[in-house]
Amino acid sequence: MVKIKDKQHHLAIAIKENFAHGMKPKEIADLFHLSKQRVNYWLHHIIKKRKRRTKLNRREINLIVKWAKDKPIMEKKVSARNIQIKFNKLRNKFKEKKKKKIISLSTANRILNKHIGKPRVIRRVFYLKPFEKTQRVQFCKFMKKNKIGPENIFFTDESIFPLQAYLNKGTNKIRLSKKTRRKLKSGNEKSINLVTRQTHKFKNAIMVSGGICDEGLGEIIFHGGNLNSFAYKQVLKFYKEDIDKYPSKIFQQDGARSHSSKLSQNMIKFLFKDKFIPTWDNDLKINGEYVPRWPPNSPDLSPIEIIWSIIKQMLVFFPPKDMDNLKNTIKTIWDSIPKSICQNIIEHTKYRWDLCIKYKGRRLDKELLRKIPKVNRQIKWEMKTPEINGIRVSYNDKFVLKLMNKDIREKKRD
Repeated sequence: MVKIKDKQHHLAIAIKENFAHGMKPKEIADLFHLSKQRVNYWLHHIIKKRKRRTKLNRREINLIVKWAKDKPIMEKKVSARNIQIKFNKLRNKFKEKKKKKIISLSTANRILNKHIGKPRVIRRVFYLKPFEKTQRVQFCKFMKKNKIGPENIFFTDESIFPLQAYLNKGTNKIRLSKKTRRKLKSGNEKSINLVTRQTHKFKNAIMVSGGICDEGLGEIIFHGGNLNSFAYKQVLKFYKEDIDKYPSKIFQQDGARSHSSKLSQNMIKFLFKDKFIPTWDNDLKINGEYVPRWPPNSPDLSPIEIIWSIIKQMLVFFPPKDMDNLKNTIKTIWDSIPKSICQNIIEHTKYRWDLCIKYKGRRLDKELLRKIPKVNRQIKWEMKTPEINGIRVSYNDKFVLKLMNKDIREKKRD
């Protein structure tokens, strides 16, 4: 038996040790001159959360697990609430009192979390058809055979940056105190504004394009309006200026409509001659073999997608106020990305291409990407001030006509 020295500090330890020796809660209460309820509260809530014995047997637990295992919650209606209702309906059919069992929502949730695990969020990913998987494998094998790695390629792509960032379910959360919860229920405006976020129906956004290689990033290009073949011809000239700095690099693009149109095809052949990866059926040959097309639905094989994600993450820390501010922030982040990060990303894509061959063109998800060894290289990153005077802009023909019409109207008014 253990006696207490100081009630505030040693009461919990004394009750715990006496309970471990085999004393009952009533005996402990008499020993320390406490109520039985007080001792039970200490034992259950503070010292040791005793496991409640469920009324359900092994067969009934297995039935609940069978209903929910490897099934989405929304489609098959196998949430804890639906399982509770289903189980209670099933058991209330029996006339005998012993067989009648009712479970609460917490017990259904506890059984599912223990035997299956907590629910996981289903992510949206791009779909790959069987022939697309074979194209991915063929492309990676061809590049490996002819010793053309990501370090020999200048990767290009476009991305859209909205003025108001998209809501992220994982990070868009807030902890409210009891006072604010009461105010929220009463309908206070300030508390409602904390929980809600006002957004425009049609979001303002900027389309941006750029290129990456192991020597660093090319200059960023902003688009006025949509990217059609007319605007892409101007973009290709900007890409040519970047590749002229690194003459040994091969030009790469994805298979968007504006990229594979006849106008852009002729422009690519004229500018880059034989140094490009085709996105259409072509007569290009390397060592007597036809060069395969860039595989469709394959952003995971291109390193520039990582650059876009870095910029979007940085925009969370530097939220823009208007469109001009958004342009300047994107330009500052782009210019401040160092060469060492580009080298890390391109080295990372080598392993990605090997994984694509190994797993027969499968989409490279998080589980596969964990197998890639980490590249240890010192990175020094400082935010630079942008050179606003030298910003590259491409316009589609419709956008240029709109600007011209505006100038004509203003002259007429004057």
